[in-house]
Amino acid sequence: MAPRLVIAANSQSFDQIIISHWQEEGFEVRFEPVRDDSKSSIRSIESIGDTLESGEKYAVVSFLSAH
Repeated sequence: MAPRLVIAANSQSFDQIIISHWQEEGFEVRFEPVRDDSKSSIRSIESIGDTLESGEKYAVVSFLSAH
């Protein structure tokens, strides 16, 4: 099973070229928009670990821009 990479950012979209580069490296990539420190956004990211099978791993990369 491919390693999982979660990209969290405070925007509604993310650069598809960067996502495709990670996919080409063999990662299963998921984009997760974070809305103004919303507790539901944070819970959504934290819950990803709950869906993993034994031995699976994932990483979270966060991109936050100043408004």
